[in-house]
Amino acid sequence: MNEGRSTLYLCGPHKQPKVIHKITAGEFRPNSWAKWHNATFQSFAIYTPEEIPYFLFVGNQSDIGKKWRPPRPYLKPEFVKQFDTLRTTVHHTVSADGTKVPYLLVKNAHLKRIKGILCYVYSAYGSTTNVSWPHLGWGPLLRRGVAIVYCYGRGSGDKDYAWARAGQEDRHIRTVEDFEATIRSAQKLTGLGPDRTIIYGRSAGGMMVGATTLRNPTGKLMGCTFTEVPFTDLLRTQTNMSIALTPSGVSEYGNPSKHPKNFKALLDMSVMENIPEEGASGVFVLCRTGLRDLQVLPYEPVKLVQKLRGTSQSEPNNKYLSYEKDETHSYSAKTFVKTRATDLALLLRWLENKI
Repeated sequence: MNEGRSTLYLCGPHKQPKVIHKITAGEFRPNSWAKWHNATFQSFAIYTPEEIPYFLFVGNQSDIGKKWRPPRPYLKPEFVKQFDTLRTTVHHTVSADGTKVPYLLVKNAHLKRIKGILCYVYSAYGSTTNVSWPHLGWGPLLRRGVAIVYCYGRGSGDKDYAWARAGQEDRHIRTVEDFEATIRSAQKLTGLGPDRTIIYGRSAGGMMVGATTLRNPTGKLMGCTFTEVPFTDLLRTQTNMSIALTPSGVSEYGNPSKHPKNFKALLDMSVMENIPEEGASGVFVLCRTGLRDLQVLPYEPVKLVQKLRGTSQSEPNNKYLSYEKDETHSYSAKTFVKTRATDLALLLRWLENKI
């Protein structure tokens, strides 16, 4: 993995590694059972923006890979074609401290004009950015002229271990600065302004989105914040070891109960402690949670939206909070389709100034 580009190698004792397959962005999903049973071949499900998902079969001790895509006789060709029209390009920007930061732009190849950008961030736990096959989550936007921008900021696994460590513990602010630099660069690249810019992050990515909104509450950087199950009540969560996932988050966020630098870092990024009294008056906010979420407890999104509305609560009409009473941190497939369709329709209406 290097700046989101993935390369599959065949390696063996006393042999030079051989390149088997490359993708510009996306993911290889290996068949773990093949290794478990010591099979003579390995298979990978490959999800990349520019192709319909396919399988790659590689024989043991062989550098030959065979692509295979399941036949879809029940789908009309014109229907399949719409899922094979995306183009990806890797770009670079410079963060606040001078660090070169990569990002990925995904757009519909057949549309001449981009009407909006949705800037995606996660960049936590050393995880690779979930580009995958963007039609799964963002197809309706992509087909209507919205480009998706994926930030490969520090804290992510999109480069090497040092890149991941550079955005952890008291260094999370670097990830926020990387994200802000990505947003500005993407706006310049597409010729679009804040009124055509949506930022998005879920779970730990909600921490980055929340901090970005906190730092830009008047809408001068982006006009819309979309977040799902966002982790934003940083200090109260990370200083309460009785919450199930708090101990596991120490390696990512540090221990603010014991280390002042971790406390200061989380304090500086926490929406709950820093949002101005008037809230984020210039930002349209769309937030979603599940009432059975045990990873990011649902009171956090509730508090987030209340804070962003401001103490006067004078702008509830552009700060939306939606919840599903029977859903957890990850929604069931049926609920996801329903809620994502609703949310994307609202985002498109916002882009058209018709909310």
